[in-house]
Amino acid sequence: MMKTLLPHLIALSCCLSFSSCAIFTKAPLSYLEAKPYSAIHSSSQFPVRVVSIDGSLQFSMPVQIAPGERSLVLEAMPSNSARHTIQKSIHLKIAPCTGYFLLAQRDSVMQADWQLKIDSTEMVAACDPIEEVKKASQY
Repeated sequence: MMKTLLPHLIALSCCLSFSSCAIFTKAPLSYLEAKPYSAIHSSSQFPVRVVSIDGSLQFSMPVQIAPGERSLVLEAMPSNSARHTIQKSIHLKIAPCTGYFLLAQRDSVMQADWQLKIDSTEMVAACDPIEEVKKASQY
């Protein structure tokens, strides 16, 4: 009985693997990532959290995002001196096949107010920008 089930289980696992790959490749390949504390070299810079994109709540990082003009709600991590956080609504033009590393820049660690800083960007390997723009128009 096990010998007859084995080919079916292998076929099923292959189908599931290929279907999950197909789902992933349909997703936009641009993303937002918070700069981790270990990569921040200034006491006035803090990681940010993506709260929502175009009104849709986000709960994990990195956040995949479709290219185009996007409305983001971001929140800076509080400092030891400024215990409360401020959420900001920001419009950002997202390029296809690009990863954005975000951080919050404060004038002083005593202030809660902050400005968004795109610390760096990187191109996503094996990504076709033209194809990503086509996929984005389907969302």
